[in-house]
Amino acid sequence: MATQLAPSHDVPLTSNEALCLQRALQALQGGHAAQACDLCRQVLATKPFQPDAQHLLGLALKALGDREGAVTALRTSLQVRPRQPQLLNNLGNLLDSMGRTDEALAAYRQALTLDSGFVEAWINLGLTANSAGLATEAIAALERARDLSPNSAKAWAALGGAYRRAGRLEDAIAAYRKATQLEPRQARTWVNLGVALRMNGEPEDALACFDAAERAGFSGPELTDGRASALLDLGRTRDGIEFYRRLTKTAPDYAMGHVTLAKLIWEQKLEEEPTATIRKALGRARADVGLWRALFQILMPLKRWDEMVTAATDARRVLGDLPFLSHAEAMARSERGDGAAATALFETLIAAQPSDAMARSDFARHLLRQQMPDAAARQAEEAARLDPDSQFAFAYLGTAWRMLDDPREHWLHDYDRLVMPLAVEPPEGVDDIATFARQLEAALLPLHRSAQHPLDQTLRGGTQTAGALFVSKDPVIQSARRQIEKAIADYVRRLPDDETHPLLRRKAERVRFSGSWSVRLRGNGSHHINHMHSEGWISSAFYVQLPACVHANGGNDMAGWIQFGAPPVELGLDLPPRRVIRPEVGRLVLFPSYTWHGTIPFEDDDTRTTIAFDAVPAA
Repeated sequence: MATQLAPSHDVPLTSNEALCLQRALQALQGGHAAQACDLCRQVLATKPFQPDAQHLLGLALKALGDREGAVTALRTSLQVRPRQPQLLNNLGNLLDSMGRTDEALAAYRQALTLDSGFVEAWINLGLTANSAGLATEAIAALERARDLSPNSAKAWAALGGAYRRAGRLEDAIAAYRKATQLEPRQARTWVNLGVALRMNGEPEDALACFDAAERAGFSGPELTDGRASALLDLGRTRDGIEFYRRLTKTAPDYAMGHVTLAKLIWEQKLEEEPTATIRKALGRARADVGLWRALFQILMPLKRWDEMVTAATDARRVLGDLPFLSHAEAMARSERGDGAAATALFETLIAAQPSDAMARSDFARHLLRQQMPDAAARQAEEAARLDPDSQFAFAYLGTAWRMLDDPREHWLHDYDRLVMPLAVEPPEGVDDIATFARQLEAALLPLHRSAQHPLDQTLRGGTQTAGALFVSKDPVIQSARRQIEKAIADYVRRLPDDETHPLLRRKAERVRFSGSWSVRLRGNGSHHINHMHSEGWISSAFYVQLPACVHANGGNDMAGWIQFGAPPVELGLDLPPRRVIRPEVGRLVLFPSYTWHGTIPFEDDDTRTTIAFDAVPAA
């Protein structure tokens, strides 16, 4: 028997061994992975660290579904022969498919240090970085791939995805269009182009792209979803709802179709049960994890805590004790007052998933409700360490510090400096801000199409526009956007410097809107419940129209005013606001997204119209 050499030795193949591996490659290419494994192992029986055999064995094991074995084989090959960019790319793909994102990124980066012109590795690096939320690296990698291979439709399409995720919709549309020009039969790219166009306020063009995707052979549920969304954007609410009804029947395992339909049923006050279609789907597919997650996504804003607890119990019978079930049940039990049971569930969940920042933030919320600010602060601090941009973590941390009389609450929120009212200037050609506000009110009114507030939003007694307001092509809305952007730049310029502060450390010259919408409150006790904005960095309220009570009140009568610092009522903490600001037409109030804020209820029949948005640093 031949002597087994250490992994550092790159042993050459004999002619018979080379022939054996050639046959293994042919078997693998022919779909006979098991045969390929056997042939590789014949070579490895005498030369266990032979890198070509280990590489090919890894590919065969991957084809057979033995991903851990495949990783071991590929890494063994690299130990012997480290300079293998193609193998590193394959390893990155494998690790990415296993959810081992950091290791996958490291493999792609290593491949590219060996071969800086490796287009496929640049694309894979960009795709994985984009999925991981690493926008800057993703865009840089995919722009490099595009530059190296300007006729690669795959590179252009991937770049479009990175631009879209970074909020650069115009760039995304241009990249997707280039990809469709290079490969017109790439149906998925047509769908992605349609989605980007719809997000950019171009629903008619989006529908044309969805038609092109269908002609190219695409038939997935995303097509119906995209068409339905575009119809809603066009104000064809009834048609959009019918498309979603059809989607839940033709693709019952497409979870987001059920979620969107449930929201529409709520917003339009339809005489239907919001959970009916997803419960029917679960009756046929009890083991579908995505459907169970979507059910909780519907039940949570409906505040159906008992149903959530029951659903978690039912799901465990078929799925086992998955962490997201414990999380959902812990939240439901906390909200309905089962303090001890919720605490036990959160402790078990975090012991199993100590790096889950969202679970720790929600545990902090529960501990605040239990009047345990010390413990809440510890969980929120760890959540902030795990996710430094978590607005939830800092919202709960600030409340815990306040309950502890910790001066860091004032450092975090600095209500006098970080909550900033600003006058918005009228655009050129408009005499004054009051005139512009009336123009803006007229432009916003047709966009309020729902019968009541969105299922998962914080207003009570009013309506909210759908989608991203600032992509509207209405010239008045675009003028408002430009004037607001000037005010944001002024706000950022005035902010002090502090690299340790969660708001101030992210100061950036350019921002993008991660969300924008308009709200109309209609009196009779209408208000915004106290809340924060999880998707923002800087949040806002711009006042377009105000009820008479806001203009007339004074002293202790603050109906319709905006308040800051009072946590949500349901936490039962009874903490008063730290600052209250009287709205004025044409005034913009900016503040950290993690700062609690809400509207004091008002009874007037007049309308209170605002524009709100979340802004984040631009990539």
